[in-house]
Amino acid sequence: MSSAPSLSLLAASLFLAAASPGASPPSPIAISFSSAVSRALAKNPTVLVAREETRRAAALVEEARAAALPALSASTSYTNIDHNREFGGVIFIPQNQLIASLSLALPLAVPRAWVGWAHAQDNASVARRGEADARRQLAVAAAKAWLALLAQHRVVEVTRDAVANARAHDADARARLSAGWGNRVDVARAASALASDEAQDEAARSALTRLQEALGVLVGEDRPLDARVEPTLPEAPSLADALASARSRPDVALAEERLTAARHVARDTWAEYVPFLTGLGLPYYTNPPTPTQPEFGYEIQLVLSWPIYEGGLRGGEGRERDALVAEARDALDGALRQAASDVRAAEDVLARARRSLASAEEAAREAADARRLTALAYKAGAGTNLEVVDAETTDLYAQTTAVVAEDAVREAQLDLLYAAGRFP
Repeated sequence: MSSAPSLSLLAASLFLAAASPGASPPSPIAISFSSAVSRALAKNPTVLVAREETRRAAALVEEARAAALPALSASTSYTNIDHNREFGGVIFIPQNQLIASLSLALPLAVPRAWVGWAHAQDNASVARRGEADARRQLAVAAAKAWLALLAQHRVVEVTRDAVANARAHDADARARLSAGWGNRVDVARAASALASDEAQDEAARSALTRLQEALGVLVGEDRPLDARVEPTLPEAPSLADALASARSRPDVALAEERLTAARHVARDTWAEYVPFLTGLGLPYYTNPPTPTQPEFGYEIQLVLSWPIYEGGLRGGEGRERDALVAEARDALDGALRQAASDVRAAEDVLARARRSLASAEEAAREAADARRLTALAYKAGAGTNLEVVDAETTDLYAQTTAVVAEDAVREAQLDLLYAAGRFP
C-alpha cells in the first residue's frame, strides 16, 4: 500500500514520544480529526522542509535566469607611480591616474543559458509536486494517529468495564467464602481474573498515553493531544471512480513531472553543440588622459564562442540524459501500477473490514449477554465460578475485537481515499 511512508512517519513519532519522558507531563488537549490534519500540514517539520525546498527551487530559477540576462558592473582604479613617464615632453603615463568604467555584458545568442533557465523551471515544478506529495503522506499519518487514538479510548473503556466486572465477581466470591458456602478455589480464580484484567487495563492506558504524545509530535505541538469526537470521513468512492482519480494523485503527478523534466533536458542536448554570442560594452573615464587613453571613451566587442571538442564530454552527458529519461519513464509506469494496486487492495480490504465489523459486533453482543447470564446464574447457585471467569474473558476478547474491527473499517476507508488521491 502507498500508505507505507505515512506509517513510517507514525512509527517515528511514536519512538520520539516514548524517548522523551517528562517529570510532569501536561494534560492532553482534545482536537478534532480535521484540526489534527490541518495543523499537521501547517506545523510539522516534514512539510515545512518541503515548503522550503520549493522556495529554494524558485530561487534556483532566478539564478539560472541570470545567465541569459544582461549584466552590468562598475569599476574604478587609482594608480600612483614614482614619476611621470614622458617622451619628447609628452606624458604617456602620468604619476597619478584615475580610471572609472562601466562594463555591460549582453547575451545575444546563448542557447545553453536559455535551456538551463527552462530546466530550472521544470525543477521548480518537480519541487512543488514533491511538496504536495509530502503533504499527502503527512496528512494520512496524522489521520491514522488520530484514528488509532480514538480506537484506543474504546479499548480503555472495554478494559475498564472488564476490571469493574472482575472486581464485582471477586467481591462476590469473597463474600461467599465468608458466608461459608464458597471455597478458596473460587476466590483464587476471581482474584487471578481481576489481576489479569487490571494488567490489561494498565497496558491499554499506557498505549493511550503514547498515542497522545505521538499525535502531538505529528501535529507539531510540544504537548500530548487527544481525540474524542467521532470523525466524519468522506464517502468512499466506487472502484471505477477510485481507479480514475488515482492516476492524478500527487505521487503519480510527481513521477510525471520528473519524466517531463528529464525529457526536456535530453531534448535540449543540442544547446551544448551550438556557438553562443555575447556583446560587451565598456564606457570609461580617465583622468588625466594620455595620448593612448582619452578622457572619455568606450569599447564594444562581439564575442563568438563555439565549443568544438571537449574529449567526449557532451556525448557522455547525452547518453546519461537518455538513461535518466528511461528511469523516469519506468518510475512513472511503476507509480501508475502501484496506484491501481493500492486502490484495488484498499477496496477489497474495506469490504472485508465491514463484514468483519458486523460479525465482531454480533459476537460482542452475544458475549456480553453470556457474561451477564452467567453471572446471574452463578449468584443464583446454578453456575460455577469457572464459567463466570470464562465468560468474562470471552467478553473482554469479543469487545476488544469489536473495537479493533471498527477501527479497521475507518482505516480501510481512509486507505481507499488515500489510494484514490482524495485525501487530504
